Amino acid sequence: MVTMASPEEEYQDYQDLLEEHCYIITEMLDPIKVVPYLRSKHVMDENDYEEIEAKDTRKKKAMHFVNLLKGKGPEGYGHFIDILEKVMPHLYRLLTNKDPRRQSSISSYGQEEGDFCPDCLGAGSSE
Repeated sequence: MVTMASPEEEYQDYQDLLEEHCYIITEMLDPIKVVPYLRSKHVMDENDYEEIEAKDTRKKKAMHFVNLLKGKGPEGYGHFIDILEKVMPHLYRLLTNKDPRRQSSISSYGQEEGDFCPDCLGAGSSE
């Protein structure tokens, strides 16, 4: 018999994942690259975007993004994972322990995987 997690358990699970991986997310993510997709899915709105954009460094933007995403529910987290699979497959791998699918259906949001090379973090950045 398969048991499903209650909505409360599912909500706590994704929040725990965001907390557990908060450091790596803030080190690697440029939230401005994923917010337009999340807006198209009605996960985030213009106010969320403006709050994120108002932060003065990429890391502060990423931290604020994580804090906002924690309040968007499991569906919002699911859409975040969906876009990560397309634009940041290495971060997708870290958060899900799954390999991304080869085909990208969101080419307008796409970035080459090397654009966020983990080995290149901090190179030339003073954040």
